[in-house]
Amino acid sequence: MQASPLQFRRYVTEGLHLDLAPGYDDPDRQLSDDLEDAFAVDVEPLAFPRTDRPGDLRLTVRLNDGAESWPFYRARIVVRGTFDLMDPEPPPPEELDRYFVLTAATVLYGAARALFTQLTAASPYPRIMLPVVTFADDVDELLGNATIGE
Repeated sequence: MQASPLQFRRYVTEGLHLDLAPGYDDPDRQLSDDLEDAFAVDVEPLAFPRTDRPGDLRLTVRLNDGAESWPFYRARIVVRGTFDLMDPEPPPPEELDRYFVLTAATVLYGAARALFTQLTAASPYPRIMLPVVTFADDVDELLGNATIGE
């Protein structure tokens, strides 16, 4: 275990949409607790952290975006987080960018996951608890999604 060169400053919920999916009240629809095909995550690095500026990343979680397996909700949550570089001697930019994307996506997904659970817990339908995921295998692809940065 090592101390992170990044400090989580804040996150804001930029978008939130939750509604009942068409056919939610059909007694013949089958529930599935396999959300693999029913949810998607988009990660968009907006700025990489440097000593003179914070890093910024947007994460979008979409549920039931055209999937047939989860009958009750359609949802989209967009969260954006800001992270400060605290290490006076940070790693090289390429290494730091990889670390930032992995760390920021993980922190923000946890926030979005908690929001989904809280929003659906009070419903008469089953609450949604998104699965735990890792972004470790996707870092190169996620770096390619950067819209601003060096």
